Amino acid sequence: MKKAALRRIIVWSVVSVLLAATLIVGIGTSSLLKGSINGLRLGGISTLADREDYTEGGKSFDAAEIKSIEINWVDGSVNVLLTNDKSVSISEDGGDSDDKLCWKLGEDGTLHIEPTKRTFNLFALGSQKKDLTLKLPKSLNLDKLRISTVSAPVKTESESGASPELDIRKLEVETTSGDVQLLFGSCDSADVTTVSGRQEITGGSLREAELGCVSGEISVSAELGKSLDVETVSGAVRINAVGAKGFTVSLDSVSGKLNTDLEGKFDDDEFIFGDGSVDIEVKTVSGSTEITANGK
Repeated sequence: MKKAALRRIIVWSVVSVLLAATLIVGIGTSSLLKGSINGLRLGGISTLADREDYTEGGKSFDAAEIKSIEINWVDGSVNVLLTNDKSVSISEDGGDSDDKLCWKLGEDGTLHIEPTKRTFNLFALGSQKKDLTLKLPKSLNLDKLRISTVSAPVKTESESGASPELDIRKLEVETTSGDVQLLFGSCDSADVTTVSGRQEITGGSLREAELGCVSGEISVSAELGKSLDVETVSGAVRINAVGAKGFTVSLDSVSGKLNTDLEGKFDDDEFIFGDGSVDIEVKTVSGSTEITANGK
């Protein structure tokens, strides 16, 4: 088990470097930049192409038009607000006034959101520090929500009086640094990856999820349906399997321990509670794991 854990340390170290590079390069298209940003001419430096088919500025959309949402952001923050409104809207604060957010609504109903329509300067990330606000009807159904950032934290919260009923078939979030806080009514599949920063995931129901972090606490509170895979190097793991009839926890760790007040059966590195129907797998090097089953 220790050899396997050491291999994961090496893999995570490589992944953290590659992920940082991939996220920076991946904000936008894979073409070469031409032109300038903030008055700086980049000449022959490889950058990203102008998004000629995108529209600049904030916008409100009829919720019926939106099937999926994909966000690429750099720095600042990404805030998803669940509201009692019937429309989807995007807006931003901060950043350079000449570099407004841009968006494109595809024929398939996918709303693409980028930090700027103009060329992107890898050496001037500070100009991309701004806050994105995405407002969604609390009962919206989405096929997919994907959020990718470099150093912007991601937060989902509910407007006062709006109970979260957001239904997401596939949820994907990746960031190199910055906390991730997610809130939803139900989710079929979640894939969340961070290098550093806390993950806090709260939902009514979560069928299956894969969560990964190098350093940072991972916290999950939801009705678990099928499986939950968590992997971290040094962060603590806290799982609240809301109202669970049963689950089986498999722990693979060098020095981390499994802590629970639930009555169940310990068998080597496994803990079986109730009917053991939900598979929970935790891989960690030094982080502790705590599991509860509070709630309805």
